[in-house]
Amino acid sequence: MSDSVFFEKVRIHYVFHIFYFLSKKIKAARMRMYLVHER
Repeated sequence: MSDSVFFEKVRIHYVFHIFYFLSKKIKAARMRMYLVHER
């Protein structure tokens, strides 16, 4: 396996994790906003 292919896979892996992390944070923030507005 060449280095470029390896780096491409690592980059995709990291991007996926960052998006997953951000989506979780956004969902948590939305839930908090929703609960605050419900009161």
